[in-house]
Amino acid sequence: YLFPSIGTATVRLLHRAGFSVVLPKDQTCCGLPAYGSGDLETARSLARRNMEALAHSDTDQIMVPCGSCFYFLKEGYSKLFPDDETVKAFTQKIVEPSAFFLNAVGEMEKGKGPQAKHRPRRLTYHDPCHLRRGMKLFQEPRKLLRSLPAVDFVEMKRADHCCGMAGSFNFIYYDLSKKILKRKLDDIEETEAEAVVTSCMGCLIQLQDGVHQRSMGTKAIHL
Repeated sequence: YLFPSIGTATVRLLHRAGFSVVLPKDQTCCGLPAYGSGDLETARSLARRNMEALAHSDTDQIMVPCGSCFYFLKEGYSKLFPDDETVKAFTQKIVEPSAFFLNAVGEMEKGKGPQAKHRPRRLTYHDPCHLRRGMKLFQEPRKLLRSLPAVDFVEMKRADHCCGMAGSFNFIYYDLSKKILKRKLDDIEETEAEAVVTSCMGCLIQLQDGVHQRSMGTKAIHL
């Protein structure tokens, strides 16, 4: 709802790579906000609705462009419904874009990547906590960025440190959240990157707000 262009871009990339895509209308919030607030019954209700909607779509894999949603659909649903084989089968279909495109498209498209027509863009990457800590997934986004000839990738210091958003933490502990964000912005500035890339919508909100308030020349963009 906040970044519909990301969903559009994901579908466009999948179509360009030769995949067919369906978008079940009955799906809803993954349930992570409710789960994080301790409302397990609402989280289970949302999870059931998603699993039913996506099960009826007859898909081979389910791509989730948000790192936090990916974590919860992949790992959280198994915690909500332990030892449920149907849920286990559902979670095995969940895929994250960087890993998916590296594995499924990498070999097929080898040598067909976009060519750099101008000076490569200098980019750095911020690790979403749910991807790095929750899923141990951090090499794939970097490999994907480094594979693009139009990108000059530079690693920032403490790339795996939290940006300070952390869901409702940002609202409840706003001042502390901004102190954490300041450290992150300092590390981004040091790279002299044109843009900081991430793949969590919460991180993206926090980083976009931070670079705007500091009037940085850096953009915060989705992978």
